[in-house]
Amino acid sequence: DLRSEIADMLSAVGTSAEQFNFERLLVKFESVTYKYPDKADGLPDTAPFTDAMNTVSMLFSHLGSGFYFVRRDITDKTALIDAYYRDNPTQHASLHDLLEREIAAGKHYIGKSRFTATRPSASRTLWRLFWAVKFLYLLLVELGRDDPASPS
Repeated sequence: DLRSEIADMLSAVGTSAEQFNFERLLVKFESVTYKYPDKADGLPDTAPFTDAMNTVSMLFSHLGSGFYFVRRDITDKTALIDAYYRDNPTQHASLHDLLEREIAAGKHYIGKSRFTATRPSASRTLWRLFWAVKFLYLLLVELGRDDPASPS
């Protein structure tokens, strides 16, 4: 139903006081911390990462309806990782911890689709979120390029 879809979009974007801006996005990503800064995987702590990703979803909402599917995917995947974190904040304090536990339990998967008993694989979900970050990076690089053919 269209009303519930609009309500979902508005709740995901937040109130008018929480509209997207690049300064907030920068601050959120600069605030990401690392429980294991010397680990080769470079995976951040879960809570600040999901907070930053929520800001990314606000960017795609700001870009308009053509990016609705990207925003929705980021919002859903971020909520899933956040649910893992809220289930056990101590054991899932970092994405590294979350993936280690999933791998040890044999529940990791990054292929087409595989679900654990209660929710999709955290490893697959993170893989997709990292692709969203890569997409954002490439989008911003392209938007920031000087176009020699541009009249300005």
